[in-house]
Amino acid sequence: MKNITREKLPRLLQSGKFVSVKFRKKDGTIRNLTGRTGVAKHTTGEGLKFDPAKRGMFVIWETTEANRKDEKDKGYRMVTLDNVLEVRADNESFIVV
Repeated sequence: MKNITREKLPRLLQSGKFVSVKFRKKDGTIRNLTGRTGVAKHTTGEGLKFDPAKRGMFVIWETTEANRKDEKDKGYRMVTLDNVLEVRADNESFIVV
């Protein structure tokens, strides 16, 4: 596994990539999320009322995992960059330092 700094993390999570992210949720639990960045499906065209990047977040479309086969489990998620622990993208694994 390679190390990556938080400053370089947004560049790794650029639009259109499938990524797996391990992060700490607000309640302190660790969660793994697999999805794709840069997805515009199921949007109204109105957009968000705020800029996630200015709040230190990124948006990811969570894909359905093997243990979560229900279609309702898909959807947009926001992850705070400061809480990211590990990322897998471009067939490489990174530990956030």
